[in-house]
Amino acid sequence: MMSVRMVFRAFQGVDGSGIVSLNFVVIAELVPAEKYGIYSVLTTLVYAVAYLLGPLVGGAICENTTWRWVFIIK
Repeated sequence: MMSVRMVFRAFQGVDGSGIVSLNFVVIAELVPAEKYGIYSVLTTLVYAVAYLLGPLVGGAICENTTWRWVFIIK
């Protein structure tokens, strides 16, 4: 039996990938063509740092406090 949490987690994944894709579409529309590469690299760098530091900071918070602090610090 499929849990409601599993269904909503799937929606989160679809929405998250949509936001990432939409970010690159907005860059392509707003930034001049000669600067597109720089802005794409900067955007990708921000996502890479977030993917790296997010779990590390979340793990540090959970190890040193209670897990509820993850929802307070947003």
